[in-house]
Amino acid sequence: RSSGFPLRDVLETAMQLEANSLDLYLKASRWPGAAAGHAVFSALIAEEQGHLARLGTLLDEAVLRA
Repeated sequence: RSSGFPLRDVLETAMQLEANSLDLYLKASRWPGAAAGHAVFSALIAEEQGHLARLGTLLDEAVLRA
């Protein structure tokens, strides 16, 4: 069932949310005292980068189908 939102809009919004999360984790990893959580931030950053890459691929495929 369609939500009424174009797929391209949904994917672009999802990419923006992922980019915002990535930015937050990058900034947080530089906070004083963040060294103790470096491994956690590194993992979160890598996850967000993977999400962005996958969403980018999906967006490219959606644009090609349109």
